[in-house]
Amino acid sequence: MIMLCWLYCVPFSIFLYYASAPLTIMLACFILKRGICRGLLWQRYLALGLITVSIAKIFLSDLQSIINNSFILSGINYILLIISMAIIYMLYRRFGSDYKAIEINKKNDRELRIWANTSMITTIILICWELVPWLGYLTIGKAPEIFTLINWRIIAAFNFVTLLVGFWQSEEHYSYYNKSHKGKRHGAGKTWLPSDTLWLVLPLYLIAVAFGIMGDDILQ
Repeated sequence: MIMLCWLYCVPFSIFLYYASAPLTIMLACFILKRGICRGLLWQRYLALGLITVSIAKIFLSDLQSIINNSFILSGINYILLIISMAIIYMLYRRFGSDYKAIEINKKNDRELRIWANTSMITTIILICWELVPWLGYLTIGKAPEIFTLINWRIIAAFNFVTLLVGFWQSEEHYSYYNKSHKGKRHGAGKTWLPSDTLWLVLPLYLIAVAFGIMGDDILQ
């Protein structure tokens, strides 16, 4: 158990430390999108605050530990930091207290359903793609060649994109599912929404990715 934790927990902790800032920025972008679509000022300020802290961590901590006191790289690093802060300030001016929300009117949720269904189908393909080599080793002693030529990470990357786009699109459908111009809910009769599919797919995708990483170590 200790050996297993050393093999996976320690590298994952190091990865999580460096990936925490980019992941926070990605999360903040979704919070900003929600704040824009729903006209919530505190969410927009929260998103910009998280982005500011994450950018500072990337340029003042993470990259500094990689640069190793190189004068040229340090100069480029600080220039990028200034540019990033300028962009954040522009976003603050654009989506601050003076921002007037533009109502997004969606006539249907067809596009969102396409992305949600695509993410579900891709996740099922990813899970099957990871299981077939195991079945091959258990039955015929080797994995089918196509499953070694096409790495599961390619499917996982495409699956990641479909999930991102799906969640991004779902924020624009908030008014569609909650209220119309007449005060009635468009999606009141729908018991299962595309966003439900996306939230179902997300944990399945994370489990599949974790299984794929451990499976590579075992099969190799």
